[in-house]
Amino acid sequence: FDLDDVQLRKMVLTRPQLLGLSIEDNLAPTLEWLQTRLDLDESGLRKMVLAVPSLLGYSVEDNMALKLEWLRRRLDLDDAGLRKVVLGRPQLLGLSVEDNVAPKLDWLQTRFDLDDVQLRKMVLTRPQLLGLSIEDNLAPTLEWLQTRLDLDESGLRKMVLAVPSLLGYSVEDNMALKLEWLRRRLDLDDAGLRKVVLGRPQLLGLSVEDNVAPKLDWLQTRFDLDDVQ
Repeated sequence: FDLDDVQLRKMVLTRPQLLGLSIEDNLAPTLEWLQTRLDLDESGLRKMVLAVPSLLGYSVEDNMALKLEWLRRRLDLDDAGLRKVVLGRPQLLGLSVEDNVAPKLDWLQTRFDLDDVQLRKMVLTRPQLLGLSIEDNLAPTLEWLQTRLDLDESGLRKMVLAVPSLLGYSVEDNMALKLEWLRRRLDLDDAGLRKVVLGRPQLLGLSVEDNVAPKLDWLQTRFDLDDVQ
């Protein structure tokens, strides 16, 4: 994997059990299977192993092959789609299908009334969603957004379908601060703030300092606008 000493130390500290595995019987065959099954280049394989060293000890037949096939069927993924999801969230291979991944996909599909195509698009856009907890992340974030912007179900659904990644944004360290800044900068009431964010949900993923603030300043200066205009 062309590891420097720091990366090697981190790998062993993360998963000391690797040192008990056989190169010929475990490590090399597992890597070869993963690389072939997901059609990974060396960079992709390295990314997966550095993210989840423990996968080198997973059983191919009893674990990874079954999970990948289940995920492929559940989301109707082609090989490229399956590779994108697993590279986006390699930790999936360590999660239980029955206790974690399946309930999470069912929850997302039911909560947003998604058909199979929409669910697949959401996961392909943001595979990292499958690593979030429903109780600790997804549900509280949705509740906060809906309350803060006084969104109906249609508006909430529109936002999430446009920017699935916002389900993983921090409320306290990201969205609350950005919405409050936007409200103050444009002197918006609640209805105005809702209209702006629904019109461009991607705002919640942009940097205020590096993107939104300079853009507003440029528009105001370029067209000699007062704050009302």
